[in-house]
Amino acid sequence: MTTVRTFLVIALAALALWAQAPPAADGRAKGKAGAPADAKGGRAGGGKAAEAKALVPPPDPQVLRFVRPDLYLITGEGGNSVFRATPEGVILVDTKLAKAGNYDRLSELIRGITRQPVKFVVSTHNHPDHAGNNAHFQTAGAEIVTTDRTLQLAGVEVRVIHFAAGHTGSDCVAYFPADRVIAVGDALSSVANRAPVIDYAGGGTLTGSAQELDAVLALPWEVAIPGHGDPVNRAFVETYRGKLKTLIDRARAAIARGVPKEQLVAQIKTDDLGWQLRFDPAHLDGFYAEMSAAR
Repeated sequence: MTTVRTFLVIALAALALWAQAPPAADGRAKGKAGAPADAKGGRAGGGKAAEAKALVPPPDPQVLRFVRPDLYLITGEGGNSVFRATPEGVILVDTKLAKAGNYDRLSELIRGITRQPVKFVVSTHNHPDHAGNNAHFQTAGAEIVTTDRTLQLAGVEVRVIHFAAGHTGSDCVAYFPADRVIAVGDALSSVANRAPVIDYAGGGTLTGSAQELDAVLALPWEVAIPGHGDPVNRAFVETYRGKLKTLIDRARAAIARGVPKEQLVAQIKTDDLGWQLRFDPAHLDGFYAEMSAAR
């Protein structure tokens, strides 16, 4: 009986401690009664809009990832950033969103690898999730590079190349030949189920995206770093390029059958591609015009 009584006392004490413990962290702040807190830390309210806002996950923090010796990927808070450390300075590709703290955090992660300053910043395109902190780095002494150019720093070569008007009219890639790595910006995404997005207002084209990846595949490399998502191999890029061609062919065929613009997206089969097309009116106009002209 003594043993049983002792066991019960211990169990009840543990249960009491458990009841007083805070809930397990799940990445979201909690208000009263476990309600999701709003951006100011108060209890969420205001109907469906507030409920929808509460369901939006916070942005991923910046995380440093090893790719090659002296070559690193930093994910989170915008598009992927890639940097190559050398004894004479750093070559950085893309600078994330211009959000408070992002420049400092990005600089901190780079300084954790090398104390050398950032000498060059390569912009794969001008969207704010990729170029948001360019001005900060420029003020600190870096040179911004956006057009065709070969950079040389302490014997490290990086080729900045514009192949075609793809995601935007000014797309470029950063090719590290000795490392056999290429950073391709938003010409490619490895995020699951994310369909290609074309900035038609910014001069982009879907056919140009396919041409851009054709040119990328003509280079010798082993690791491709997309604008968003994990690094990928050549087989992934080949498959993605094939999906682009299939999408283009199906869109052209639908228009040739007389499918009107308002029904085009619904008439293009994409479930086997793993993509779900979503177009706002401006993007739909651009897509329909491009696919019509390409016939």
